[in-house]
Amino acid sequence: NEPRVSEKIRAAVKYRLEMNNKYKEQIRSCMAVYGLHPIRASKACYRTVDAIWRVAGDTSTDWNFYSKRALLAGVYLSTLMHWLTDKSENNAETWEFLNRRLGEVGKFNKGMGSFKSKLKSVLPNFSS
Repeated sequence: NEPRVSEKIRAAVKYRLEMNNKYKEQIRSCMAVYGLHPIRASKACYRTVDAIWRVAGDTSTDWNFYSKRALLAGVYLSTLMHWLTDKSENNAETWEFLNRRLGEVGKFNKGMGSFKSKLKSVLPNFSS
């Protein structure tokens, strides 16, 4: 029984942060430096979210390739910032935060699907 893509994404983000748990202070300092070098920060973020999508099995090459990575970048970065200040046992608050963010993305995607369906009924030549 293959896990859903959202479960794979959640597991990959969680693993990425857990494997760096002992480096929180160094990562916090790195984030400050990235604030001075936004292009490098963007490239590092892209490499991370691209790797997560690839591990989750994404093979898209259309516009979904970019939208998936943009949405995950928002989820990943906000979760990373939450994780950096999380003092809860085993980062429990961060994992709850991550679940909420992924849930919001899921709702967004469902809303976009509904919007596209309605748009196709009005504009039959519309292709997504």
